[in-house]
Amino acid sequence: MIRKKEIFKIIIIILLLLLITSSNINPNKNTFNLQYQEIINTNLIKEKKYLIKINIPKISLKETLYPYNSLDNNVNKSIEILYPSIMPNQNKSLLILAAHSGNSKVSYFKNLYLLKKDDLIYIKYNNYTYIYKIKTIEKQNKTGEIAITKNNSTPVLILTTCDQEDKTKQIVITSTGIE
Repeated sequence: MIRKKEIFKIIIIILLLLLITSSNINPNKNTFNLQYQEIINTNLIKEKKYLIKINIPKISLKETLYPYNSLDNNVNKSIEILYPSIMPNQNKSLLILAAHSGNSKVSYFKNLYLLKKDDLIYIKYNNYTYIYKIKTIEKQNKTGEIAITKNNSTPVLILTTCDQEDKTKQIVITSTGIE
């Protein structure tokens, strides 16, 4: 039999989730709330099949990324594909990836600071390799959101991680697809 305290806790959790999900996307800006992924992760299935492979030769990064519905699509386990990503084979693709930048074993983006404009990033998806060239590297305030400017016709890849020097900032690397 469920006690009143347990029911109350469940109701509070549901109300908090509803509150968080109601404010994820700001329609007045191209700003996306990165916390949305936390809600998705609460209802995930365990799936080991990879979705994407990323290769950044300049920093010797080769990693596997997992689908949205995988428990492994989590910055505490791998490079995370963030909502509202649109896969590279889709029209108006926008792939947003986040990872830690510290010194732990899951700090996959610890060397992003070494990247420069025009460096190349390779994304393998559905047996096809998409090539992206870095266009901008900027620091934004660490608020749980990133500002994205996107031309609707150009494929875009965003990499984001915490700035190792200034903990109040995050690095946002914007790359565009090349043929």
